Amino acid sequence: MIISLNRSQLARLLTIALIFPIIWLDSLYGILSYVGLDVVRVSLAFRMLLLALGLVLIYTQRGLLPSLLKSIILLWLLLLLIQSYPVGDTGFFSDLNIFLRWIYPFVITLLALYIYREYGVVEQLSEKGIAHFGWVFGAFMVFSFASGIGLDSYGDHAFGIKSFYVGGNDVGLAALISLCVLAAFFYEQLSWSSAGKLLLCFSGLTLLGTKAGWIGAAIILSVFFALYLLFKRSVTLQQRVAKTIVAIMLSVVVVSVSSFVHKNYELFEYQLTQIGQIMEGANPRALLVLAGERELQQHDKQADLVGLGERFYLGSGREHYLISNNSRVFDTYLIIEQDWYDLRGAFGVPFALFMSAMHLFFWFAAIALFFRQPTIRHFSFILALTIYLGHGYAAGHAFMGTQPSSLVGIIYALIVVQWQRLRQATPTAVQQTASQQRSGAVGH
Repeated sequence: MIISLNRSQLARLLTIALIFPIIWLDSLYGILSYVGLDVVRVSLAFRMLLLALGLVLIYTQRGLLPSLLKSIILLWLLLLLIQSYPVGDTGFFSDLNIFLRWIYPFVITLLALYIYREYGVVEQLSEKGIAHFGWVFGAFMVFSFASGIGLDSYGDHAFGIKSFYVGGNDVGLAALISLCVLAAFFYEQLSWSSAGKLLLCFSGLTLLGTKAGWIGAAIILSVFFALYLLFKRSVTLQQRVAKTIVAIMLSVVVVSVSSFVHKNYELFEYQLTQIGQIMEGANPRALLVLAGERELQQHDKQADLVGLGERFYLGSGREHYLISNNSRVFDTYLIIEQDWYDLRGAFGVPFALFMSAMHLFFWFAAIALFFRQPTIRHFSFILALTIYLGHGYAAGHAFMGTQPSSLVGIIYALIVVQWQRLRQATPTAVQQTASQQRSGAVGH
């Protein structure tokens, strides 16, 4: 039997295949690791397949993004040659692993744009895919909390569970990005489904116990609930009742959570103390940054231009343990967990600027898109990318984290599609579309 699909069906199928499996494969790998089968790396195999397809597109497609990615690859190879000269000493496979992580979000963007161009744009399905990550993550976290099956975030000394997710910071940042889109769906269409999915994602971030998860979730929900209560127009009696119910439930949740935390302060003391230090201006990665700076100071100025590759992370690990334990007996691989320092230390300032500029370009494009068409979806993109970039520069796990980068790559593609549509539309059509969609930011 031959199954025949039209272009629209292919677009939906390929979009689903690109976005929706991510969280399920990460969950499956976590479950396999939990039972001792961590060698079965299903999520890594999926990402390697996407990278392979993306690399094919880089060298077969025309356009600005493929050209930029080709330039980055050539620059990286040149830096490897300079670093290894004259003795040929380089940790090639370790450096390759890091480099592929850095270009991963743009590879996802390229794959999504190829699907959209060849088979059709399915924006709403793509956004649902981003939202899908968050509520599925939350469902697994709630299951682990209720059953006691899963991993702890901090062991016995602090509150927090990771369920079956190996990297708590990575999955937490991805969930924050997903929470932005879920909150936008809740704003647009208040329903039991949208509220339930939003609650699941928020619950997962709360149970994770990370500082970034708590702060980020609080910011996102505060912003969206403020927009909903202040700017969402309520015309019918049903809409006014719904808004009143939301306001009452929000007040109850805030009071209940505050009371619970106050009564059980010792349970949350670790996170609350660190959050307080961050609010006072403390750098959460201060010791790691100091270790990286000390390693760079042991080399000449060339290190700032071309980086040290794997040697930077080995040396930073050595310096970190020297600072912490006054011991220089061994080198150990340790990333700084602030993306600027990791980029700079590995491949130099020019490379770090190049990679940062690409991410910042899409952030500015999202801001400009919102001012052109002020919708709640576009606002959610700005907030998601702001959290992504802010987390990357303050606490890492963004540019190198394949979980958040998978979702960010889709957002980048959606921004490109929206701008292409605006450029092709007539001025009158643009004004009409903006008027119809303005409910996203200023009411409906």
